[in-house]
Amino acid sequence: MRQGSRYLIWALALLVAGLLVGCGGDDSGDSSSAEAGTDEAAIEETLKGWLTEGGCDRMTDGFLEDQTFSSDPEQACETFEASFTAPAFGPDDIVVSEIQVDGTKASAVVGDEVSNVTSLYELVSEDGQWKIDSVDIQ
Repeated sequence: MRQGSRYLIWALALLVAGLLVGCGGDDSGDSSSAEAGTDEAAIEETLKGWLTEGGCDRMTDGFLEDQTFSSDPEQACETFEASFTAPAFGPDDIVVSEIQVDGTKASAVVGDEVSNVTSLYELVSEDGQWKIDSVDIQ
């Protein structure tokens, strides 16, 4: 269960980081914000969903391999799903801010309103779906 413990500790750190960030509203962007708003909503759903529900479909194969140390995506997904534990927090406790989209790549800061820990997530769009590609706990 070493992998499960690693994920749990990592998820808890990300949750605390996610709960910190706070104000992500009113990003006054340009008038092409309809598409950007759609991307931002999808990115937020991906991050909050992954932190609270897990889901291999929310990760790139490379990020999934980083989480499980398995280069076989099917085996890695089985390992990830077996080790995932639902957190004691919900999506409303997570604050996603500073979303920046550049084509098929994006970044976002995840935190909460309580702690001073944040995480920087890098995402990529694969087949029209935003997936987590890396995370850096700040």
